[in-house]
Amino acid sequence: MITAHCIGDEAVRNALDGGVDVIEHGYAIKEDTRKRLVDCNALVVSTISQLHFHLQAADAYCYPDWERKAFERHIVAMRSDFEKNLVAGVRYALGTDLIGYPTHPQDRAAMEFELAVEWGMGRSDALVAGTKVSAEALGMENLIGTIEVSKLADIIAVQGDPYNDITALQRVQFVMQGGDVIVHKLDSGRLNS
Repeated sequence: MITAHCIGDEAVRNALDGGVDVIEHGYAIKEDTRKRLVDCNALVVSTISQLHFHLQAADAYCYPDWERKAFERHIVAMRSDFEKNLVAGVRYALGTDLIGYPTHPQDRAAMEFELAVEWGMGRSDALVAGTKVSAEALGMENLIGTIEVSKLADIIAVQGDPYNDITALQRVQFVMQGGDVIVHKLDSGRLNS
């Protein structure tokens, strides 16, 4: 898999011209570029939560006014294209671009599912985009992304039903990685790992 960080129409077109398979971000594009994404079967990685958390952190971390305005412009463009891309049939993998605390909490990465659904993606589609399609974006679809014989047993269990409430993915109770239990939340609320 070849991936590229692309924001803006020219960047996305250049990446597609160069044979890129996965476009990170991929917003602020024109209709003909959107059609090319569909025709090429390219993947776009969502990264909504990266902008969401920037805007949440702006006051606490004293972002300058020009930077706040830039993030506000970017999130408007991203949302507009996300909605148009869904209608056009662009394939999405859910990804975050979160770099960690204090402004980009990696333990809040499941917020990406909630934001994608809030912006118009169906809950079932979001679950597939964040698992099966994301594994494809990593070039690891033969190992992860779905529960099948011969794949790694990477499984989570959550409190609630994400098909009815996508925020359930933010309440992880159990984590298995490669068949090994990593985290199991006890009834007392403590994590046992």
